[in-house]
Amino acid sequence: MAVAGAPRLLASGLLAVLPLWACDVGDTSEPGLQHLELLQQQLRLLAGARHPEALPLTWVHFPKAGSSFLNVLVHTPGFCPGVPLTVSIDEDSFGCRFATNFFNACPDLCDPASVRCQASPHECIGSRYPELEGHMVGLFRQPEQRILSAYHDEARTWMVLGTDCTHQNSTKPPAPIFARYFAGTVAYQLVGEGLLNYGGGHHWLPGLLDIPERTVEMAEEAVRRLQGFAFVGITEEWDLSICLFRKIFGGPCHALDFSNTRSSFPGKQAEDFYDTAPLEGFQDEIDRIVYQEALRIFRQDLLQHNVSMDSCHDCFAQAGRH
Repeated sequence: MAVAGAPRLLASGLLAVLPLWACDVGDTSEPGLQHLELLQQQLRLLAGARHPEALPLTWVHFPKAGSSFLNVLVHTPGFCPGVPLTVSIDEDSFGCRFATNFFNACPDLCDPASVRCQASPHECIGSRYPELEGHMVGLFRQPEQRILSAYHDEARTWMVLGTDCTHQNSTKPPAPIFARYFAGTVAYQLVGEGLLNYGGGHHWLPGLLDIPERTVEMAEEAVRRLQGFAFVGITEEWDLSICLFRKIFGGPCHALDFSNTRSSFPGKQAEDFYDTAPLEGFQDEIDRIVYQEALRIFRQDLLQHNVSMDSCHDCFAQAGRH
């Protein structure tokens, strides 16, 4: 089957890719289209064969925990047949707000039975937990490291919604004050409702100035909801997290799975730690409760699926990592 589709620049400036069904597949007859639909279904079943009950997956993306994970989802066989394996979901392809822009294009690129096209990359779960339970995937990051990553992000302030890509970092308060605003936002995102009508979508994570108080009780409920995740990864353990995801949901390992599409500064990798001295001793006690449970689940799943640096050798080699 020859696919002639290639990336194309839309009039809006959004670089998208031609959906597979819009490409030259050599047969546009009704039987040919039925064959294509069957092939897509087979790819989807192959990818989710180990846990088909988890499909469609919903990516719960906590700010500064790993936007790059979007490439892992998109390039899982059958999930987004409209995106060639050579295309990275990043600023070069989809602009500064690449995750938001991708989800706007998602219905034309992805299979709704495999991955959910959401309104915002930073959705809150809130009262939708019963319907999303068992379908959620996400990465969790050591709380103070996540705070510092947000603080050093020069493209946005996080204080007010809509300031992403405005390069207003200079308007942020000093690091210890910023940390108090940012703290507990993982717990809130898992339990809170978010903004119910913003930008044409629902359940958006508000700007830091507008997020309600985060409490220990909220963290405890967030811990309970972690049991409803089909996959839990750890940002600081990126390589093992990607290998674990591939072990659970299938698909080959790609070099793009391990690329950093939104680093705080050139060359920064998820495994690199920030100096916490600027926080002046502040610790995020709320999200630490959630992170510790995520870490426990992650380690448990590594053992359950026999995932280690040694067992992932083939995956890493396949992706060109040595």
